[in-house]
Amino acid sequence: MRKILLPILSAGVFLNLLSSAHTAGTPRPEPPFHVLFSNDLTNIVTCVSPYSLHGSPFTQKGLFGTVDETAGIGIDAHMLQPGYGWMPYWKSKIYPAKEHAEWFTKRYGLSPSSYTRYMLNGEFVQRCREKGLAPFVSIRMNDMHEKMWVDFTKDQMAVFQKSEEGRDGTDAEKRADFIKRRVRDFFDLTVSEFYGAHPEYRLNDIKIPERGSEEPFAYADEYRNDLRKNNIWNWIVPEVRQHKLDFIKEISENYDIDGLELDFTRHRWLFRNEVSEAERQKIMTNYIREVRAVLDRTTPPGKYRWLSMRLPFRISQQKQMGLDIKSCHEAGVDIFNLSCHYITQQQHDLAKIHEAVPDAPLYLEVTHTPQRFEPADKSRLHGRDSTDLFMLTKPEQFYTAAHLAYRRGARGIAAFNFVYYREHDERMGGTVAEPPFEIFKILRDPDLVARQPQHYFLSTSDYNGRDFKRFVKKGFAETFSLDMAPPKGGWTTDGRLRIQVEPAWAGATGEVYFNGALLEGTDDVSEPYPTKLDEGLGDAGSLRAWKLPKALLKDGINQVRIVIPEGIEGELVFLDIGIR
Repeated sequence: MRKILLPILSAGVFLNLLSSAHTAGTPRPEPPFHVLFSNDLTNIVTCVSPYSLHGSPFTQKGLFGTVDETAGIGIDAHMLQPGYGWMPYWKSKIYPAKEHAEWFTKRYGLSPSSYTRYMLNGEFVQRCREKGLAPFVSIRMNDMHEKMWVDFTKDQMAVFQKSEEGRDGTDAEKRADFIKRRVRDFFDLTVSEFYGAHPEYRLNDIKIPERGSEEPFAYADEYRNDLRKNNIWNWIVPEVRQHKLDFIKEISENYDIDGLELDFTRHRWLFRNEVSEAERQKIMTNYIREVRAVLDRTTPPGKYRWLSMRLPFRISQQKQMGLDIKSCHEAGVDIFNLSCHYITQQQHDLAKIHEAVPDAPLYLEVTHTPQRFEPADKSRLHGRDSTDLFMLTKPEQFYTAAHLAYRRGARGIAAFNFVYYREHDERMGGTVAEPPFEIFKILRDPDLVARQPQHYFLSTSDYNGRDFKRFVKKGFAETFSLDMAPPKGGWTTDGRLRIQVEPAWAGATGEVYFNGALLEGTDDVSEPYPTKLDEGLGDAGSLRAWKLPKALLKDGINQVRIVIPEGIEGELVFLDIGIR
């Protein structure tokens, strides 16, 4: 039996899923998993949890805790992400942790993170083996976190550290400490000696002004997203693809994982604009074949190793990346994790994908939030310690998303960022809530979710670049589509549709038409179901509601038309429907 060396990634061994290995010419086995759980690893030091206090370094206790809490609750596969995918979080001969720590300190003048220091201390005991979870490794293929800082010199890093020490004011101090912690805890996860040696591999597809020598962090803040996109890698370069493949080979050859996930959602920019769609698809499909060949070659006799792909749940974004599900399925992908990227969405292209490729196992991703927004200046929510507000996904919203996905052809559900119900930013104050782990025993069962109360919603953004969020100007009149599926036995009660406008409706009136019928207003703007998860919710000033007769609903696409003739000094940020 091969020695298990992974200090962080060795989250278990194979389950006895199959009696014989899959070979060419035999039918492909069906994935036995109902719920996939993605663990980004960084949550261990950023979230307040029962096993890790805020600001604690990465420890074995934290790692064990994050695995243990997912055992025995309906989750089948634990997908552990080794950092951001730029350096190996295992005993690597390609790029040893000691070599990385020495290079990072020499290059930036910073101490390595607690993750890297842990790597130097030894092996991780196989916790998933003990807990009965199928261990997967999820590799981020082109992650752009913290990439706005990669070109800073050692001297500039030192100037920044010094300049932040003298700031006055609570907010400024919190911001300075927050940035320092991001640099200290995560920056060394996003660079490597190989990355630093090859600036010519970067995507560099966006034109931005050159950076001067002064205020480097102000520049990084101003051009943050453009810098992050520019500084990830260009996948048309063969050496870029090979570097990631080498990591995959090293894991596959040495560690008894049940499966591997290629995370193309972190992040979705792979090619420069001039590369044709056909060329992108050819490159990516060939890459999938190479990965499948590695897995097949390294799988122990009598076993099967699953290949998962995390990709956008919008077909347009898949095409932009060169990811064609039919081609990827034929090339060896067993599981397609259709990702919302960050914000849970109930409206997606799963039905279209399933219709086009009915044999491809599709899983819908859900997250901790259905809505993230920055409150308007006049909003009662403005001025809190955090500029961003996160609504927290309610159980009924999870169940509705899962039910709709199952009805449209999904095989299962995948959870991402699930533990971020917990306080995860020192600017936010106390713990928000413990994650509702109890939902997974229901989410895994299509029959059970079909019996739950329904809570549909449209949130501020989706992964296709279109925003539900709208500034409500004079003469506002727009129509939105909402895919809905009746529960088992059909809708039995009338529902209620609500619209949240921030900062407030301020006396304005509006009309709502559902599938062409004018709805009657109601003064009841309360939450559809009891909840203690009140972060970011509307109130009597920002919410309006309408009665929704069940007879108007249909299985499939429903049309919601909103008309506000006089307009409002605010933004339309959320729409939901509660119905049974």
